[in-house]
Amino acid sequence: MLIVLIGGFGVFALAVIAVQTWRERKAEQRRLAKEWEILLTRMFAAQAMGQYRLVREQILHSCRGLDQGLVPQPQVPHLKARLASLLVQDPVYPSVLQEIRLACTAQLEVSEFSLAVSLREFLIEDIRQCLALAEAFGQVERRGEQGDARVAASFHHATT
Repeated sequence: MLIVLIGGFGVFALAVIAVQTWRERKAEQRRLAKEWEILLTRMFAAQAMGQYRLVREQILHSCRGLDQGLVPQPQVPHLKARLASLLVQDPVYPSVLQEIRLACTAQLEVSEFSLAVSLREFLIEDIRQCLALAEAFGQVERRGEQGDARVAASFHHATT
């Protein structure tokens, strides 16, 4: 009887250890890599100093890295949300996206040239950078027709 009781207690202890190890492994899979945490911290600091163009460049580079599979798939939505939170504070990106959506409510798509004219207070390179970012986040689609680059807004949320 005593042997069965001690054996049962040992099996229970092993089960508790196995469950705890499994939980720690799952938590480790959800945690972002240290490099990504450092990169995000640097981006937030650069944006606080007003280096918006540099931050947009880094976000675009990071989005391309996410699309190439450099990060485990369960972490991709979390990282995209963190990167998108940086873009909310950008002075150019929300204006460009809003202008695209306003123009696309009247027409199916808008040309990049007319978009640049309507957003003349921003540099063309900033507008193109924001277009590339919006495309990476699935918010717009770029189409080329007879030498004229056109942009169409996507009013649904991206699946990734």
